Amino acid sequence: MSEITNQDRAGFFAQALETFAKVTKADVSGDLEHNPEVVVSDLLTNCIHWCAQRRIDFNKLIKDSSEMFLQEMSDEIQNNLNCYIQPSEATRIRIFEHDSDGWCIDAARPDGQKFTEKIWTHYDDKPLSKGKAIEVVAEFAAEIGRPDLLSEVYVDQTGFCGWEKIEIGKGDSSEVPS
Repeated sequence: MSEITNQDRAGFFAQALETFAKVTKADVSGDLEHNPEVVVSDLLTNCIHWCAQRRIDFNKLIKDSSEMFLQEMSDEIQNNLNCYIQPSEATRIRIFEHDSDGWCIDAARPDGQKFTEKIWTHYDDKPLSKGKAIEVVAEFAAEIGRPDLLSEVYVDQTGFCGWEKIEIGKGDSSEVPS
């Protein structure tokens, strides 16, 4: 099992907040989507009531959880710093599904554990689709100063056969895997 990330933790809270909003009908006016601070404030107020009934020091919980948050952020920053390489150290360009919103382009070592800090998730302020990522991969390679990596472009085919090497043609044409 992989380590829980801060993004995971935020997702856990988002699920809890959605459940809270449904149970308490706190989201009657759409605050959860447009003004989530209102729903979070309501949740925290109810938490204070719960703590008071059980004689739990809410202020101490806030202090302790703030310290835990800072430690988790520090750990995440350190882990991220340890995973970056210089573009000159990369041996391939990867195109992979970043999240439910789109695809990503980066440059990495073969094991995928080390990658460049420069990552594209958007193009012209729009999330990258798989096709668009393949279409603009040459621009990414030029931006990181590694056009030589265009002979080593891999697309994630998870669920099929892992990573598939694709041929990037000359000019504007690319051979795109079906």
